[in-house]
Amino acid sequence: MINRAMEVLFNQDYDKGGDTAATGIVIVDMLQELLDNPYLKQKPPKSTGRELFGINYTDKIIAKYKQNKPEDIVHTLTIFTAQSIVRAYKDFVFNKNKLDQIIFTGGGAYNKFLIKTISDLLDVEVLTFEDIG
Repeated sequence: MINRAMEVLFNQDYDKGGDTAATGIVIVDMLQELLDNPYLKQKPPKSTGRELFGINYTDKIIAKYKQNKPEDIVHTLTIFTAQSIVRAYKDFVFNKNKLDQIIFTGGGAYNKFLIKTISDLLDVEVLTFEDIG
């Protein structure tokens, strides 16, 4: 969703380092709408990706909130991504397992704003693949 917003709003492939998101503020109504998605409440095992949170869904969200600043849309999508990850850990992992650290890999691990937001919301050490070599 973040990458799609960057494509549509800034003609960029992704939010390098999370720099765009870091300049925005939360659009409260948009964040609440995203967090109210029924998928987030489903118990594991579950899996989704672009079929649910892909181009069509993201384009609808962008269109609905287009009166807001583009950086605020990217910020809100990043906060949503962080909060949905944190919610999943709190609801489905921490209640059964004690973790000392979480290691993130993939493209999102390069988004420093996303990783910092997740780290701020969790009570465990959050690392990226670069941190562990």
